[in-house]
Amino acid sequence: TDVNGVFNISFVVPKDINYTIGKGRISYYAHDNDILDAAGYYNDVVIGGSSENIFNDNEGPAMKIYLNNLSFISGETVNLDPILLVDLSDDIGINVSGTSIGHDIVAVIDGDTKNSIILNGFYETALNDYTHGKVIYPLKGLLPGRHTLSVKAWDVSNNSTSGEIEFIIEENEESTLTNVYNYPNPFSNYTVFSFDHDLVGNELDITIDIFSDEGRFIESLHHQLYGHSPTINELKWDTSLATGKPVSKGIYFYKIKVEAKQLNRVRESKFEKLIKL
Repeated sequence: TDVNGVFNISFVVPKDINYTIGKGRISYYAHDNDILDAAGYYNDVVIGGSSENIFNDNEGPAMKIYLNNLSFISGETVNLDPILLVDLSDDIGINVSGTSIGHDIVAVIDGDTKNSIILNGFYETALNDYTHGKVIYPLKGLLPGRHTLSVKAWDVSNNSTSGEIEFIIEENEESTLTNVYNYPNPFSNYTVFSFDHDLVGNELDITIDIFSDEGRFIESLHHQLYGHSPTINELKWDTSLATGKPVSKGIYFYKIKVEAKQLNRVRESKFEKLIKL
């Protein structure tokens, strides 16, 4: 909290620290939600020892594992390079310190522990909520067929949780977008397009082609953005054409194309319907 420029901060210190008393560093960042930001650090905070007020916590994090999107069910078929999604939550936070052997967020494919995947750097805490976060990690180089994937994670008191899923890699890579829709629909002044994709971690060129119900081309919307998440849902159309005039009411169809040029991969949707009131 901030009162007249004085900040009070509370946080949970993981068990995986150096208990020798010494000086540590606090790094901080601030912004004003506009154009100004600031960063700095403080080197004279004393850290070490242990407290008598230790959390009495014996439960590991809550964990859910998905591939590509949150509708995934273990055993389903996925594309050649699926996106691993791990939803984690714990009352005292997730351990991503990386300072203690064996307490990392780890994924193992097909029981191959010698090639475990350390996921600490791919964990992102929810905004203003240290108890919840997610891992987004692109899986590469998997062969067609049935696979297993297990994940193990720890909270800051070193309680662990493990989970496992099964999935099948398609022989021929799927090249379509999923969960494609627009909202509101029907709409009056604007609508927003949303879809799921499997090109996370890449620069994306997105084209939305809009047609009349008679198949006549109306307009193309172009967007360039970085695929931080497997879901994109911020592409807005205010129904104004390049001439500045809004389209008339009626039924329209659209198709979305997403290209990751660095991967030489293209994903396309089927035609979807939207209604302008």
